[in-house]
Formats: sequence, C-alpha cells, structure tokens
Amino acid sequence: MQNDWTPEKAALQGIKNALYRVAVRKNPSKDATLLKDTLEKFLQLWKMEEEKGGVCVALSPTQEKELGVQIMEDFGLAYNVSGYSGNPHRNFGIPAIPFLIDRSEKKQTRLYSHTNFFHEALLGRKLIQLASRKVEIRPESKKLADYFKSQDIYDRPNKEQLQAIQKALSNNLSIISGGPGTGKTSSVVRILEALLEGQPEAKIYVTAPTGKAKSRLIESLIERPKIFPNVGRAYKDNRLLANTIHMWLSSPTDEGRRPDETHCLECDILVIDEASMIDSEIAFNLFNVIDTKKTRVIVLGDMYQLAAVGPGAVYADISSPDNALKGILTELKESHRFKGSSGIGSLSKLINQNTADEENQISEILSLLNNHGPLIQKNGKAGSATTEDIFLSTDLKLNPKTALTSEAEKWIAENMGRYAEAVQDILLSENGAEEKELENLWHVLNSFKPIAAVRKGPMSVQAVNNYCQKLLLSRLHCPDNSSEFYPGKVIIVRKNDLSLGVSNGDIAIIFEDKEIPGQWNAYIGDTKKILKAQLLPEYDVGFCITVHQSQGSGYDNIGVFMPFIEGDNAENTQAIGLATRELLYTAVTRAKTSCWIFSSIEVLSRSIRTRTKRNGGLAYRLKEFSITAPKPPVTENLLLDL
Repeated sequence: MQNDWTPEKAALQGIKNALYRVAVRKNPSKDATLLKDTLEKFLQLWKMEEEKGGVCVALSPTQEKELGVQIMEDFGLAYNVSGYSGNPHRNFGIPAIPFLIDRSEKKQTRLYSHTNFFHEALLGRKLIQLASRKVEIRPESKKLADYFKSQDIYDRPNKEQLQAIQKALSNNLSIISGGPGTGKTSSVVRILEALLEGQPEAKIYVTAPTGKAKSRLIESLIERPKIFPNVGRAYKDNRLLANTIHMWLSSPTDEGRRPDETHCLECDILVIDEASMIDSEIAFNLFNVIDTKKTRVIVLGDMYQLAAVGPGAVYADISSPDNALKGILTELKESHRFKGSSGIGSLSKLINQNTADEENQISEILSLLNNHGPLIQKNGKAGSATTEDIFLSTDLKLNPKTALTSEAEKWIAENMGRYAEAVQDILLSENGAEEKELENLWHVLNSFKPIAAVRKGPMSVQAVNNYCQKLLLSRLHCPDNSSEFYPGKVIIVRKNDLSLGVSNGDIAIIFEDKEIPGQWNAYIGDTKKILKAQLLPEYDVGFCITVHQSQGSGYDNIGVFMPFIEGDNAENTQAIGLATRELLYTAVTRAKTSCWIFSSIEVLSRSIRTRTKRNGGLAYRLKEFSITAPKPPVTENLLLDL
C-alpha cells in the first residue's frame, strides 16, 4: 500500500484528534459516532479554503446540513454568532470556542476560526467608526481646495481627482482606487497640502506594506516643495514621516512602548498605500492602533490588483462599488501614463473588461498582442522596444539546462548585458563604487525587471535568477562557485530589521568596499542607504522577483514569466492555479514602456477566465455595523461645478 503521509495531513489528523478528545471529555453522555467524520470533512474544507486565501468556509444550507455543522455546535466546538454586532463589548460577548458560525445572511453560512472572525469583525467595526466620525472643514483648507480647481490646465486635477480631494477633505476616512498613472499620489499631495493649510502643525504618517512602495510614495509627495510648500515644510520639520506597516507597528510611541489599542499611532493623518497587498491580519493590526477620535485616514490601492499573499481580500471588499463605504470611495480611471494607442494601457483595460463573453475577450487580447509585433527580430536578437509596446512569446521549447525558453534567454541576456557592462564600469573606475556610480548602476538595474508567477520550476523566479547570475559571473570572469557575495549581485530582503532600517521587499546591490578588501556592502537604491552586507537579515537573490513582490513598483521594461505547464502532475496543478486575471493585470501594469509576456496561449487564456475569489464576510460586517453607527456626514461640495 502506497504511503500518502505528508506533514500537512499529519497536522490535520492531530488537530482532528485533539478537538475530538476535548469534545468527548466535555460531553461524555453524547453519542460521538459522527463527530470524527464531521471534523475530518470540515478540516479538509478548511485547508482548501486556506490555500485559496479565504478566511472562512462558506456553505449553502444544504452543504451545512451535509457537513454536519450542527454536530460541531452540539459538542461545543462551534458557536452561532449571528446578531453579534449589537453587543457593545469588545469581544461581542462571544465565548472562547474554536469555531464560530455566522448565519446572518440568508442562504449563506460562514464557518470561521475564532481568530479569523474577530480580525474581520473588529476591523469592520473600526472602519465604520472611522468613517462615521465627523470632521471639521477648515476655511483655509476649503480655500486651497478651490484653488486646485482654478490651476493651469496642465497642472489641474481632472474631475475624478477633484472628487477624491473633495471626499478626503470632507470625511475622516476616504478610499481612492486607481491603476498606475491615474493620479492617486498627485491627488494625495493636494489633499495633504490643503489639510496642512488648515492644520499647519499636523503630524502625518505615510505607510505601505513594502519598503519600495513606501519610498516611492514619500518621494512623489515631496518632489515639488515649491508647488506644495506645506508638504515640503512638514517633511523638513519631521512631521511627514514614512515607514512600512510592520515598522510602524514595531516602533515605540513617545511613551516608549509599541502601539496597541490604547496607545495608538501618534499622527493626525495616516496615508496607507498599496492597500491591496494588506491581508486581514495585518489590516486588523494596523487599524487596531488607529485613534478613531484623532486620526484621519486615506487609503490608496488598485481594486484590480492581486490580493494579499496572506488571507482575506480587505481592499477588494472596501473598494467594491456596492459596499457600505461607497460614499467615501473614488475610482480614478483616466491614466496619465498610458495614452492613445498604448499597448500596455489597451491590454490592461481588456484584461479588466467585465464581460460575459470571455472567449471574445481572449480573442481581442490575443489580437492586440499579435498586432504589436513578434518578440524575436529577424537578426535573432530580442528586440529593444524604443516606444511603449507589448510583446508575446509563446515559445514552449525549454532548455533543460536553464529551465527557460530560448526567447526568454535572449531577452534576459540582452538586458543583463547592459547591467553587467555597468558593473564592469564601476570595477574599472578609479573612484570605485561611489554614490554617483551606484546611482547610475541602480538606474540601469531598474530599467528592466523579470517577474515570475511561480518561485520554482520552469520559467520561475529561481530559473531566471540562476540564469542572471550565470551571465553576470561569466561576464565578470568569476567562477560559478564563487563566494556568497560578488560585484553586482542583486538581493531582495525577506525580513524586517528595525535596527538596520531595512524592510521585507527592499532590493539591494552588492559591491566590495574600496577601502576594505573583502568587506562587502549592500546599496539599497530606493533609500540610498549603504549597509554592511553581512549584517543583513534573511534575503534571496533578487534579479527576478515574484509578481506579488513587484506590487508598488514600476519599471521601464518588464518581462512577465507566466506558469509553464508541461505534463500532468501536482506541481503543474499548483502552478496553473496562480494563473489568474489579477496576476496578469498586476504584472502587465508594472511596465512603463514595454512589456514582454512569456506564456502559452493556454495559460494566458486560463488567466483571463480565472478570477480570484476569496471567501470572507468583511463586506457584510461593514453593512452590519453601518446600520447601528452614526451616519457619516454628507460630502460637502467644496469644489463646485466639477
């Protein structure tokens, strides 16, 4: 008999047995014949839901009966929380029981772990509390907001941006959704400028899930201090501060302790960027330390992007057009980055097209890609796009030595050739790796980026990184088995380190200290920080990163490596599950000038047909709490005749 034991199965078996023993011990007189089978079926469903990123198991009444949820309830392993929202206590008067059943919605039962339910419920309550708080609209802010409307036509916000500014000034919580180049940041800088006009000493915190996203946002906010002097002054006076979410949650307050529910973040305004990357647990932890009586919150994101790596779909729920927060939501649709016949802009719109005829949608996408030219030019070299464009390579022949297709190898080789040349220039320079040279090298590195859907296997992060390293080492005449560090190696930090000021997702270039031979340094270009490489926390090779890790970033030239499917095995099943519409859209919109897609027609088509759906009830929580909460004020029309 084949042994199908796995650590995951063993863990589920252990949980099932533990729950069964507790239930029987507490209910010795009850017949537990069906309980083990019910627990086994439920835990299998739970595991499947967890793998898909859901926070609960969603069941129809028939499915609930077939599963035997009532048996779990009878044995005290599950508790019905329907109608809980009216309870004023922090824990809603719910006992400490492993699983919670929510039958609040007709024809829908949700079964949660105790922790997941409380994260969702408390987050929902906090969001409604923030949205319900009335804010004072100061005359100075109103005057400046009116000025934005009268600005020169080339610098004037469009109608959607003016609406976003209006809602943010009129409400304590506002949500702005839009794709790359739609003006989220330019809207926020005007919002902050107007708020600071009425509240000059306000303290502003800016945050995002990754160091790169945080750095890009703060750079954009402060790049025009003459036009936005209030923002520039706040930054100069250390009243406009930026950090990743994890860093803010770990940084001591003025009282010398980490933020918590009673010792909140010490800011008057909090700007949260790249919110689609925030999972339910991080969202709960962040909003739990926001002072609802003091802090105004502005949330930015793209409703079409990939959901967070962790469980939940928080931003999708709060940015849905029909959710309870729709009155404070603005969607920016006009892209200033992709104009007219832009291939990238046209492709991203087609991917997001909400149509019942998906086959026609796929045909339009393939037609668009085919009309924008082949990947390989007649001379056999990967073409360098000089204008904004998109290219599709459907090459399915893998090189077994590299686990890459020949067309993918050519694209990587051309781009890595320019990077290797820049590294060599530094090595041959009398000055060595000085600031100007490092900035130039960083610019070359960020002129292209390979991003992949999967970490391992064919056409993966690992395969691309291995090939990039081989090319660079060969160009530098270093042996393949060289030391851990070598000139020009690119790494991505995988762990936050408060003492070093580095965050998960930071990219760095390795180079040797010209004064101390054998001493390797890491240059983090986004913050222009140089650290000893040996001090860095956990990191991976970072020439190629996952599509998830690329969120919040933009590059001139992008290479998108979609899952490569060959044969029928478990690894392929897992890989094809990553081919979704949201992943494709996120990958394509990282490109500013050109986007090269390496994918079979089958995988590309499957991506369009597959939308990410995560089971959860945050949208319903918002609806529940909004019924009993004070109604948020009607948005004052600050900007007449938009």
